Amino acid sequence: MKPTFEEIEELFKVPADEGYDKTTSLKDAVKKYLKPGMYYHLGAAANLPYGFAYEITRQFWGTDARFKVSCLGASSNIMMALSSTIFNEPNRIIDEIITTYAGDIYPAPAPNKIMMHVFQEGKVKIQNYSLLSMILRFFAGAQNLPLIPVRTITDTSIKTENENSVLQIDNPFDPTQKVTVLKPLNPDVAFMHGIWADKHGNTLLMPPYTGYMWGVLASKKIIVSAEKIVPTETIRKYNYLARIPGHRVSAVVELPFGAHPSANRGIAGVDYGYGEDYDFIVKWRESNRSSDRSFTELKEWLDYWVLGINHEEYLKKIGQEKLDFLKNQKSHPDFWKTEIKDALKGNKIKFETPPTSTEIMASVMANIGAERIKKNGYKTILAGQGISNLAAWLCHKKLLAEDYPVELMAEVGFYGYYPRPSSPFIFEFTSFPTCKSLCGVFETLGYSIQGFMSNNIGFLGAGQIDKHGNINSTKAGNYYLVGSGGAGDVCGCSKETLVCINHQSLRVLKEVPYITGSGKNVKTVITNLGVLEKLDGELALKQVVRQKKDKPLNRHIRKIKRNTG
Repeated sequence: MKPTFEEIEELFKVPADEGYDKTTSLKDAVKKYLKPGMYYHLGAAANLPYGFAYEITRQFWGTDARFKVSCLGASSNIMMALSSTIFNEPNRIIDEIITTYAGDIYPAPAPNKIMMHVFQEGKVKIQNYSLLSMILRFFAGAQNLPLIPVRTITDTSIKTENENSVLQIDNPFDPTQKVTVLKPLNPDVAFMHGIWADKHGNTLLMPPYTGYMWGVLASKKIIVSAEKIVPTETIRKYNYLARIPGHRVSAVVELPFGAHPSANRGIAGVDYGYGEDYDFIVKWRESNRSSDRSFTELKEWLDYWVLGINHEEYLKKIGQEKLDFLKNQKSHPDFWKTEIKDALKGNKIKFETPPTSTEIMASVMANIGAERIKKNGYKTILAGQGISNLAAWLCHKKLLAEDYPVELMAEVGFYGYYPRPSSPFIFEFTSFPTCKSLCGVFETLGYSIQGFMSNNIGFLGAGQIDKHGNINSTKAGNYYLVGSGGAGDVCGCSKETLVCINHQSLRVLKEVPYITGSGKNVKTVITNLGVLEKLDGELALKQVVRQKKDKPLNRHIRKIKRNTG
């Protein structure tokens, strides 16, 4: 019998919703899938899974869980659980951290006091990697590869201190060459927050993708949370944003504002998501920066915001007014205009104020960078954090004014972007819509820096620098700084790297104690006192930078010598 069109249509009908129902509560997801002694990973894209970070801290506070944990950047998402070591000695939630950055990030990069304390007390083990090298380890783990090569960290302490996971071997295709290879990583369980997910676990994530979820996909179990649980037909409608396949997911949690205080970018014209809660982040930072070694203020902060409450109570404490502001105003691409108008109206911007020595340093760096870019034909600028970030922005603006084309990049996946003037934060939410491409680290620190036809100049800051141009942002003796982030990758393979640093005897040295980034491509260093350039492989003073023009030149040079270690 000949079938009707309706029967054929019904036969090939795509179901509106499908798959096993894996939805559960935040509490039950963590309780069921995370056990003491496990290795867990906190994923990162355009947001961080703070809801899971809070819940892990709540459930394991005071216990001796001794987790190994990995994340691309360890800030408050890790420090909350890490602080349990301070208050519950000898028990500790976290025993080992694998990361590229462990410190504060807003409003400026800086060492974190919790990390410094537990590092000095020997209460945590840290495996330090660069951003690209760590993501490559996850990529290898997800692809079930035995090893994977990397170029950017070959001449660094990252390679030498991680001898169990980083090796140098003969290139099998060219016996005259050595190649650095990495061991894969496979966490026991990963936690990730998306914008939407269906009940089966198919999850939508917004770019920039940073590490493309390879750390999540390399894990044995995946637990996702999302702002909203939606039908599978909605996932199909936005399938170009689906980054975690449902068949790999073990549990799904509906968790509004599950990324707070980080932002969670939404779909333009549908749901803008919400912006970063900078006020909250600053209060967290202040709570653990007091000089009191008892960390009283930190414990008060944890008691109020984390311990003994659930996610719904957490949101009530933030308040509906603040949540509405983050969602309905802060998330809008043009929110920076409101901030600038308010600042102008309130006379908060002091245009007549003379530039500080730090601002002069940024300006000098921008000018030198513009000259080098035009002279050498560099096509991309990788902007680092802090003052180097502002210098890169200024350099980009100067070149645009001269109709010289160059693309500005930030490591997490910004390509061809135009920084907004309201906030100097390197990954500012309102800069997203200005990008020509929102991608990930494989594009920025990968082929744009170390690729076959790459032609990049890096702008970086550093904790320390030596006469060879090697930078250290990781550790010095008993002090933990912040780590590499993408700095090791930028130094390793950019055609040229500019570094800015305050000229102090503990920071400008003959030899750095730890090489975060190789100095082989660092050709110029700009300090608040002078400009140093490579001469026969070593940095030498080429130009002084003076804020007070009436100060004798010989006195200024003596000051530079006194402040050089």
